[in-house]
Amino acid sequence: MTTFAIARRQTPLGDFLAPGLYASGAGHEVTIVETRAREAQESLGQSLTSVISYQEALLGEHVRALADEWRAATLLMSSPSDTVSHPAYQAIVSLGPEVVPILLRDLQRDSDFWFAALTEITGENPIHPEQRGDMKAMADAWVRWGRQRNLIR
Repeated sequence: MTTFAIARRQTPLGDFLAPGLYASGAGHEVTIVETRAREAQESLGQSLTSVISYQEALLGEHVRALADEWRAATLLMSSPSDTVSHPAYQAIVSLGPEVVPILLRDLQRDSDFWFAALTEITGENPIHPEQRGDMKAMADAWVRWGRQRNLIR
């Protein structure tokens, strides 16, 4: 398996690992990023959440493209059942358990409506009845669930 490194520019760790790069493939640039990642972990005490596999990076890009399509197509829909039955949303669900960390990280940032997808994929629902309708509380419940299972940090 080829190593693939992603460094987000907007984070201090990303700037340290690969200044000016969003992503780099196999070869010299990956070696540099991996070396900097090890140095960062040692000197900063931060985890290496910015270094992921090539497969995970491709999956993330595919999910983002489907999510963008879904958001654009359902922007004016008022029915939650119509939005979650959209083909792009269902395509994300059909990708299975591998997309759960991606959806959870998205919830950490935007509190998007991934609750039905996460429930369908995992068979679980950590949202308490009193949290229903409160997007922030619902997202927080799923994020806690993901952290408890070491799917996200």
